[in-house]
Amino acid sequence: MIVVVGSHSRKLGKTTTVCALIRATAAARWIAIKISPHRHGGSGVEPLLIEQTDPSQDTDTARFLAAGAERALWLRSRPECLRGAVAKLPPGNWIIESTSVLDVLRPDLFFLVSDPGVADWKDSARRHLTHADLVLTTGETDRAVELLQGRLRAG
Repeated sequence: MIVVVGSHSRKLGKTTTVCALIRATAAARWIAIKISPHRHGGSGVEPLLIEQTDPSQDTDTARFLAAGAERALWLRSRPECLRGAVAKLPPGNWIIESTSVLDVLRPDLFFLVSDPGVADWKDSARRHLTHADLVLTTGETDRAVELLQGRLRAG
């Protein structure tokens, strides 16, 4: 299964939502992946995949592990390299924090976290808004958990 959690702007609660989904469905043995559509702190062109192994660190990927993810990865990639980078991810149930990944794959479920008080909309969120299975208000996770649990039970 592939689940994507995105948002229309920064700092709206994507990581919190991913962690709530992982906690509620840990038996799925999630590979939790944070995707940044650019390379932080460098001029490299090739995508960079970093595995988090310490749940006590102060990072989003460490939060994924602390929530119960089997593995936590941070993929840093320029948009034009994202398709190839995603193709190299390990097999398993993926829960991905990203909106831009929707340009290169179609998930089983896509949750969009939104805050009506924030006017800023990323281009990727505009492009994929109609593909959202559920639009959540920041901090609202119950409906997403219920939908995901139902899909997992249905197999």
